[in-house]
Amino acid sequence: MDSSNQQFHLPNFTSTYTAEAFCVLKAVQFINQATKNNYVICTDSLSTILSIKSAYPTNPIIQKIQDSIHQSLTQSNTITILWVPSHCGIRGNEEADTLAKEGATLTDILHLPIPSRDLVNTVKQKMKEKLQHQWSQTTNNQLRKIKPSLKPWKMNGTRRERVAATRLRIGHTLLTHDFIFQKIEPTQCTTCGTRLTIEHILTECRSFDQQRITCKLPPTLTECLGNDNIHKALTYLKTINLFGRL
Repeated sequence: MDSSNQQFHLPNFTSTYTAEAFCVLKAVQFINQATKNNYVICTDSLSTILSIKSAYPTNPIIQKIQDSIHQSLTQSNTITILWVPSHCGIRGNEEADTLAKEGATLTDILHLPIPSRDLVNTVKQKMKEKLQHQWSQTTNNQLRKIKPSLKPWKMNGTRRERVAATRLRIGHTLLTHDFIFQKIEPTQCTTCGTRLTIEHILTECRSFDQQRITCKLPPTLTECLGNDNIHKALTYLKTINLFGRL
């Protein structure tokens, strides 16, 4: 049996679906230039096969596949498109996966019509990167000091615990900011003689050094309030009987 391989480097924003459909298209185009009459195209992309069967596909590559199949049929060729499961040790499929990985390293990028929806993830990623850059350049922002990344904070637990976590993260609690409502001077730590803040309570106050060690609190406010340690912070506050005053 004759054997030949073709590799292509598609644009980085190409979706897996479009890339798999493109491979089927190249196979049909190869058949149209061959001399035999009966062919089987094997693919592990069931979504591509279903799209080819569609009467009104919107993907330009699927449209080209249908046109190429029609052309092949007019030449008295018989084409069977066979679905094969992926990553099951099927020799030809595994070889195709290897060639695909090697093709991604090619320097010449093939330009072809790409559906607009393939760009959605790329546009989202670029927007996230731009917003992250703007956030990283932000100054004089208390939240920025403890949240360098725009990745969302997560918090599981009771409603009371989620409320407490949010108050800790924005730095405004009844314990530390009640003076505003009372119209008095800011609250001072009776042990350390400094202003009472969330950072002071979680990372600095000498009265609770042992409790911080016991609860394994990290040394910085950013780490204390992050996804990995917020529950430790809440446990610590419960231990020192300040949770209910948040």
